[in-house]
Amino acid sequence: MSAATRTVGDTLAEGAALQQRGRLAEAEAIYRGLLQRHPGSADALYRLGLLLAQGERLTEAVEMFAAALLIAPGFAPLWSEQAAAQMRLDRFEAAVVSYDRLIALRPDDAEAFNNRGAALLHLARPADALASFDAALAERPDLAAALCNRGNALLALGRVAEALASYDRTLAVQPNLAQAALNRAEALQRLGRPAEALAGYDQAIAAAPGLVNAHYNRGNLLQTLDRHAEAIASFDAALTLLPGHADAACNRAISLQALGRLDAALAGYEHALAHRPTMVSPLIGRASLLGMHGRYQEALDDYARARASAPDNADVHWNEALCRLGMGDFAGGWREHEWRWRTDWLRPAVRHYTQPLWLGETSLAGRTILLHGEQGFGDVLQFCRYAPLVAALGAPDGGATGAATPANVVLEVPYLLARLIRSMPGPQRVIARNEPTSEFDLHCPLLSLPLALGTTLETIPASIPYLAADPDQERAWRIRLAGLPGLRVGLVWAGNPRAGIPAASAIDRRRSIALARLAPLGAVPGVSFVSLQKGDRGAEAKAPPPGLALHDWTDELWDFADTAALIAGLDLVISVDTAVVHLAGALGKPVWVLNRYDACWRWLHGRTDSPWYPTARLFRQSSYGDWDSVIAEVAAALRERAG
Repeated sequence: MSAATRTVGDTLAEGAALQQRGRLAEAEAIYRGLLQRHPGSADALYRLGLLLAQGERLTEAVEMFAAALLIAPGFAPLWSEQAAAQMRLDRFEAAVVSYDRLIALRPDDAEAFNNRGAALLHLARPADALASFDAALAERPDLAAALCNRGNALLALGRVAEALASYDRTLAVQPNLAQAALNRAEALQRLGRPAEALAGYDQAIAAAPGLVNAHYNRGNLLQTLDRHAEAIASFDAALTLLPGHADAACNRAISLQALGRLDAALAGYEHALAHRPTMVSPLIGRASLLGMHGRYQEALDDYARARASAPDNADVHWNEALCRLGMGDFAGGWREHEWRWRTDWLRPAVRHYTQPLWLGETSLAGRTILLHGEQGFGDVLQFCRYAPLVAALGAPDGGATGAATPANVVLEVPYLLARLIRSMPGPQRVIARNEPTSEFDLHCPLLSLPLALGTTLETIPASIPYLAADPDQERAWRIRLAGLPGLRVGLVWAGNPRAGIPAASAIDRRRSIALARLAPLGAVPGVSFVSLQKGDRGAEAKAPPPGLALHDWTDELWDFADTAALIAGLDLVISVDTAVVHLAGALGKPVWVLNRYDACWRWLHGRTDSPWYPTARLFRQSSYGDWDSVIAEVAAALRERAG
């Protein structure tokens, strides 16, 4: 070696020794001094790049590696280090190119194939990533990182069972690999195996207690299982590790809200927004709470911020619609309500027709329109009242009389409602869902009719009754009910749980009660109670609480027409917010509604009456979950009514 070469080598060794001892500034000065004397030294550029990467000066590091590669393109470690720095800078396209060059030099480098696959996963190219992981495993079948990443690619491709098998192989090779345990738990959760998934998250936490996502995902799973107190504990653990985890703060607030801890939930949403001010979920959550408390303008301000952040987010528009409708702002509410079809809840129920949707823009004179029911039985019962109004729409026919040609209306409803709704006056033809329909020109969902007809709070069509029981059935029930002394009162205490729709199930848990809660009504003298409760919860009528004598003929009620005939013979219906409320209201029967604190928009805020049903009286919780005060108020009103 020449003296000059020894001098460069000695200088590099001195810099490396300083770098190893953590004296980075001194080492950097040595490397840069060497480069001033020998600007073509690939070794010096390489060592300086390593030092800069060690100090998190990644952009400068990539520049050094790139300069070195111009001099020594065949030096594989340079491509490896450049790719690693590019990955840390989220320059994934560039990293793939670097790994390709590295693999060309070292075609058996399993780590390079694995890292290339990781970059491709970041680029949302899971199929290409899978091929890269398979190449890594062909070289090293026991490479745990590649096995785990292969599972990630399969998970991204929706091949969940195969992903689970890959995670199992990973943990067989490296049992304490926390990331594999975490991802395996996610796969189990997606396969509908929640108990095993929960155990998997616990395994990941045992292996790495500081793994934030393990605590966070565990909380999310517990939340879906309605184990909200445990979910909050998991979110707390995630937030202890990472206080700025806005998603954990938001989901923690959702669980607090589910438990009725509204003030804490509001603070939780604000915690999330302090870290991510434009995050949509906490804006929706905070707005929903503000609206629940009657702070409508603040709620609308949050919805406006959410729309500015995510203009096409259907949940924002949908929740704003419910807020506006509950306020009585029908003009803004019905318009936003059309976004419901883009939500995860209702998107599967969209009806796809070749005929155009009608929202009131064109004349219906002489045309046939299909009106179709949507959502629950109660929604159909409430909004079928619009069918005769649509049938009456027409335009001058051009003749000497200037007469109007009415629209031809076909009203499609669920089978259990069809016989009852055929009692509604008007020229419309009522068919059951899945019955063949004749040709039609236009269609409209029932809950879009208030928008199409420009309904305001003052113009709600509330002429009752608009439905009627079968006269023969009604007479038969009146004869049977005649033997009951005093006021004859129908009771409903629970709705349809709709287990397949999580959001609807959560609402049902807040609106439904146990029959035992109605025990105070049994102390009111001069009242005979009749069960109108159908479904699984109807079994509670067979063992009513002491003092509440309850007559139960629900086994004889096959459809809503049967229920209508029984209700027609009663003096009053008392019900939680279910379809029976709408049925009684449509029949013109006095109906008392037991409403949760966060009552449905249709009952409006701060009212004890309903412009939709003139015979309805509303009893609302004064605080979240407080049914006792509601039932005490109902008992007092019933005592007065019976007296």
